[in-house]
Amino acid sequence: MSALDTLHQLPKVRRSWPHDDGSITVELVDDDSRVRAGLIHPNGVWEMADYGVDEKLPDLTPHDGIVSHKWHEHAVIMDADRVYGYMLPEQNRAIIRAHSLLAQKCTVAHLNVARVLSHTDSMVILNRLPGITVYDFGDEAAPAWVIFAQLWPQFTTFQLPVKKHTAADEAQVLRWWADKVPGISVDQAIAGLTSGTPDPEVLLHGDLHDKHLFFDGSRLSLVSLETLARGEAAADLGNVLAYAELRWYQGNINDATRDVMVDSVHTLADSLHVSPARLSAYYEAARRRVACVYSFRPQASSWLAQWIATFS
Repeated sequence: MSALDTLHQLPKVRRSWPHDDGSITVELVDDDSRVRAGLIHPNGVWEMADYGVDEKLPDLTPHDGIVSHKWHEHAVIMDADRVYGYMLPEQNRAIIRAHSLLAQKCTVAHLNVARVLSHTDSMVILNRLPGITVYDFGDEAAPAWVIFAQLWPQFTTFQLPVKKHTAADEAQVLRWWADKVPGISVDQAIAGLTSGTPDPEVLLHGDLHDKHLFFDGSRLSLVSLETLARGEAAADLGNVLAYAELRWYQGNINDATRDVMVDSVHTLADSLHVSPARLSAYYEAARRRVACVYSFRPQASSWLAQWIATFS
């Protein structure tokens, strides 16, 4: 039995991530409604970690508030007013640095980011942001996207010492995922990314979508800042377009909300002088990458093939 066969037999899988050796890291919900982490070995053998225990995350302990756990990489605990992030030291440093860099600038731009309250080498404590994810608003998410279109241009102007993310980098990520998912053709999308003249660099979130935006009805907040980079604005905007499609196929948003998301992106593309060719190139790459990611989420089996069939 392969690791993928085992994955599709496990109950209540939330997320999973393939590895080059054929193994798959899994996050699922157990019979006691607790978030658990584990690994499917290349031979299909399933190994589940003890609850709230991870040898690579020494500060993590069992706690009722665990909301995410990717084995040997990161975990998140939330309580009423704080968020506790447990991760490998390099990622932990990236989170702390990103929040420090953005804290003052985002206040000026009327975007919220969490404050670093305390940290160790492999754990950071942040204040809990107001509201819920834009994803959780479902059909009622349209106002968040209208505000996003108003605030995002100033974010892109921030000059921060962060890594670059080029079209070649995006193509490399897409190729890595496509190698794990036979049947999703990416050659044309990669050619679109790597040909033509790139747009000017701006500040990117680097993984921008509705679960990395929080909204309380009036204020918008950013999370998962470790992916900050400089690159073409189309990288973030193309990702949002791909997620607009994804959420519609999932049934999470209706036609009207999807259209507001799409209109907001095109409004931003105009104001940021994003060339239509670059927006299209990043969008085509993003939708294929996201489809590859969801190929490792069994709950997507009812709609994923229908979405993939629309890829040109």
